[in-house]
Amino acid sequence: MKKNRKKIEKKVTFSQLDTYLATIGVEIYHTGALIPNSITKTECIEVIKKLIESESFIQFAIGDFLQYYEKTWGDGYEELMAATGLSYGTICNYKSIAKKVPLSNRNEKLSFSHHAEVASLDEEEQKEMLDIAEKDNLNREDLRLKIKEKKSPNAKDPEITKHVCPFCGKRW
Repeated sequence: MKKNRKKIEKKVTFSQLDTYLATIGVEIYHTGALIPNSITKTECIEVIKKLIESESFIQFAIGDFLQYYEKTWGDGYEELMAATGLSYGTICNYKSIAKKVPLSNRNEKLSFSHHAEVASLDEEEQKEMLDIAEKDNLNREDLRLKIKEKKSPNAKDPEITKHVCPFCGKRW
């Protein structure tokens, strides 16, 4: 049974990632990657980007499956923790964010953490804030601050500081 959904940008397949990695000679294992000395800087950056994208969509897929599991067979947290090795908190987090942020609001260009920041908002606000995050290239922390500003525009945030690391977004 098909649900009515907004158009999803693209379907992710592991074979696409596998094919790309194979063409440049990279092998990925559970414990790491074998990287040939022949890959270019551009290829290296592309692999990193594809792996980051994969991390985010995997978290949503796990959350969606956890919701399905609960709907079909009940909560079963003990069984899921034993079978998957995930902690109770991780299971709850994945499931909660996947449940609160509908597929139609999810933005493939943003991380799972971005979506976690908007999960408490209503669906319209989620879409608006995720669009702003994408347009303004906001990291998770900046999105959190933008949401706080929107909720109470006159509030002074003690966490706002003078310095922001351009690589990781850490403030000091």
